Amino acid sequence: MLIAVLFIAFILPANSQIEIEDKSVEPKIQAKPYNGEFMDFSNYSLKKEDKAGVVGEKVTLIDVYYSNVYANQEDLNNYKNVDYELSDEFKNKTFEVVEYNYDYQDLLTIKNDKGTFVWKVNSSDKYVFNKYIDNIKERFEGKIYIPLHMKSEFESMDGTKFNIEGQNKYTINKVKFAKLDLGYGIVFKINDNFECVYPNGGYDQPRIFNGKFYESNDNYINIQSSNVFESKITLIEESEYKSFALKNKTYLSRIRKKNVAIGMKEGQCRWAWGMPDRSHKNLAGYDEVLVYGSQNLYFKKGILKLIK
Repeated sequence: MLIAVLFIAFILPANSQIEIEDKSVEPKIQAKPYNGEFMDFSNYSLKKEDKAGVVGEKVTLIDVYYSNVYANQEDLNNYKNVDYELSDEFKNKTFEVVEYNYDYQDLLTIKNDKGTFVWKVNSSDKYVFNKYIDNIKERFEGKIYIPLHMKSEFESMDGTKFNIEGQNKYTINKVKFAKLDLGYGIVFKINDNFECVYPNGGYDQPRIFNGKFYESNDNYINIQSSNVFESKITLIEESEYKSFALKNKTYLSRIRKKNVAIGMKEGQCRWAWGMPDRSHKNLAGYDEVLVYGSQNLYFKKGILKLIK
């Protein structure tokens, strides 16, 4: 009898309830405050925390397809989008973002005087967060710039061709949000004379080395014609140009004339010739080699040693 009792006590734990901890639910997204640094969600480097920061901001739906919009969460779960008759309510209309969620796709709950909706943000949707435009205006309107190079051919948005001259100053009079050949973006009116594009892709603007890494700096900007295949023109903010000229005084004339010379630093060569086609590390006894078409620049300890 004692043996039977011991046997039952031994097997009971095998039949008892096990505890299962649910780790399938993602932690709550901690929103990062949005300061207008991105136009929409098209930048793939944006994290959920960045996107969640747009809650409380205004968004203008330029052209959002009605089938990406739902009356509420229940309709979204049942794949029941709003009726076709509401299409015009999501074209050139401004909404307030009241909630951000993620379910294999970015979801924004938006509202205006027409109601509250759940929008499944699609890559084909055209929209802009209003604060992005306000941010660009605050950063650039009224600022005066000097061209990096002495002479650069340029074509304004109306097709007029002329030279951007290094001895002249260029004032950004007005910032506009506009429809371009490839989507939407920012247009500058300069010297009350011509219009140009402010390209805003990930690597469209100059990145300045701060001693640790390269970062954007509004004192250095690129402008471009509406033709994306045209070269970008680099401008330096007026007061910053004085500092730039002093730091690079030995080779300033060469940089401005788009020339390189033995003894120049790598950064100075990049200012003169722009971004290389590609680069190599530790090649043929040199620390770095920058490739520009058929010409190569060879560096040791950051100094140009050979042009070939």
